[in-house]
Amino acid sequence: MLVLAGAGSGKTRVITCRVARLLREGVSPDRILAVTFTNKASREMAERVRRLTGPDLAAQLFVSTFHSFGLWLVRRFAKQMGVDVGCQVMDEADRSAMIRQIRQELNITEREISADELSAFLMRVKGLGEDAVEVGRSFGYVKSAHFEDFYNQYRERLKLARCLDFDDLILMPVKILSANSELKAKVSSMFDYVMVDEYQDTNLLQFQLLESLVDQRRNLAVVGDDDQSIYGWRGARIENILEFDKHFQGARVIKLTQNYRSEQNILGIANALISHNTKRHSKELWTKNRMSVPVKRTVCENDKEEATAITRKVKSWFAEGLPPDEIAVLYRTKGQARALQEAFRLASIGYRVVGSFDFFDRKEIRDLMAYLRLAANPADEASFRRVINYPVRGVGLATMQRIDQQRRKGLSVIDAARRMMDEEGSSLPPKTARALGEFLGLMKEANERLAVLSGDAMVHYCESLLLRSGMKEDLLAREGHAWQSVQGLMGMMRKAVHDGLCHNLEGFLERLALQQNEADFGSGESKDKLVTLMTVHASKGLEFQAVIVAGMVDQLFPHAKSAPDEAGIEEERRLFYVAITRAKRYLILSSFRNREERGEMHRYKLSRFIHEIPSELMEETQAEGVVSREDALAIFESFESLTKK
Repeated sequence: MLVLAGAGSGKTRVITCRVARLLREGVSPDRILAVTFTNKASREMAERVRRLTGPDLAAQLFVSTFHSFGLWLVRRFAKQMGVDVGCQVMDEADRSAMIRQIRQELNITEREISADELSAFLMRVKGLGEDAVEVGRSFGYVKSAHFEDFYNQYRERLKLARCLDFDDLILMPVKILSANSELKAKVSSMFDYVMVDEYQDTNLLQFQLLESLVDQRRNLAVVGDDDQSIYGWRGARIENILEFDKHFQGARVIKLTQNYRSEQNILGIANALISHNTKRHSKELWTKNRMSVPVKRTVCENDKEEATAITRKVKSWFAEGLPPDEIAVLYRTKGQARALQEAFRLASIGYRVVGSFDFFDRKEIRDLMAYLRLAANPADEASFRRVINYPVRGVGLATMQRIDQQRRKGLSVIDAARRMMDEEGSSLPPKTARALGEFLGLMKEANERLAVLSGDAMVHYCESLLLRSGMKEDLLAREGHAWQSVQGLMGMMRKAVHDGLCHNLEGFLERLALQQNEADFGSGESKDKLVTLMTVHASKGLEFQAVIVAGMVDQLFPHAKSAPDEAGIEEERRLFYVAITRAKRYLILSSFRNREERGEMHRYKLSRFIHEIPSELMEETQAEGVVSREDALAIFESFESLTKK
């Protein structure tokens, strides 16, 4: 069954009510699987089911993200999948560090293979399951050899590090299930009911995983909205939802078109805009909510004036009694945030920027995470390289080159360091040899202790590791909030243990790895009542009383990279549709004529999407407190003519 649930129609409620009904009818909780995309969404779904059915039944449910479920399969069938049971999930930052190291060792320059090309290659091979050799050849004969060398090294380094990357969590189960019919039959008999939220965001591998899961029962219910499919750039395949009834013959298709969020004037604009897309299920949103204020469109002379005008409008909403946390300013690219932040600071308006700088990207957090990962998995190369000389212990480039010479003999990086010390330690500077020996001894002890410690004892040992590594002393010697950030992470560990979410270090690191990759709200989440600044992508699933969409100009929205491609334009149009439908009552579409870029002023045209909306559905207004260049010239000319008289 496919439920096409339009924006604001309550798509998550469809899944939770269906699960609750099945439980009331006596279906065993462990026979139900509900899948979504983010930890936040899965927690909300589980909480809604708990409220409907009570804690006992809800606690037994399997509510998961795709990647968490994939990891569960990998852990459960590790032997069949040829995976080390103790392998770790490598996060994106460590993956990037490993990629840089491989490129450096293979002498692959940016000119030979650009970072964008490498990213596209990995997405197609690991994220979509395409053949690595064929994908490499698609970039041209000369580059194909570089891609082949890189990918062979990448796989070998992952294996030596006893790590899986995030893509492996889907790719590996799909490949094994397609090749092992006995295992596929076993897995597909595990669940009687499989349900998926946000189905429009699934990619090819996720679709194939679902096919395997329902191979025997053929009982799959998905909820989604093709008009909100906005992740094509990371592999989401809109055809999955558009062709659902072709993939699964006899499927029912149900449309939910009543919107409970927005006023009709906002929905009128959304319907008019999205009707220009050709690849979609035909549907039109409607609501019983009365129309109270018109949608407004404003034009400013430049992006700085636009930002100033936005702050004036926000203050006027404050004066009307609108809470700050019910106001959002949305923009297409993160680069637009700077002018907005400057204007909000000058206007003394409290704000939060969602997704601008994640907690887990802070240096001190990445350093601590590297120590913990290395303690849990001594073969973790990225973590070893990060902390081998932090705090500074005299291990420089020359020493690392000696370690790498040993590593190229097929050793993990920490085993290579130990062999180098055994064979060449006497030739190192005494201070370096002593510090490196102490570091290797500390990590050996940590690995042995943390393999058996759990609960509070595990937390206490990790705190002592902070002290003995020298990290605590280094952080306390610095100015700023680095030590408080580290204490925050240790507090997260303590809480996770006390709440029963994990028992040992491996479990805690696994949870963090999944949360970092799946987080849709990140460190921007806050209990403070602040105005929200965020990209449109980050706003999906949220709602606000008042929304301003900034920078409605061609080259920004739609983005220049999508302009030559009709499929890209359709996805940009869906993205604008998402922006519009975040608003409950107030909606302002803001644009500018000029923008300074790298010291030069560039002229912009009004977004083509604005031209696609009938003018009678919008009220054109001059931005509050801003006089356009044309109006200023007219005023000056009038004044000049009066003075001449």
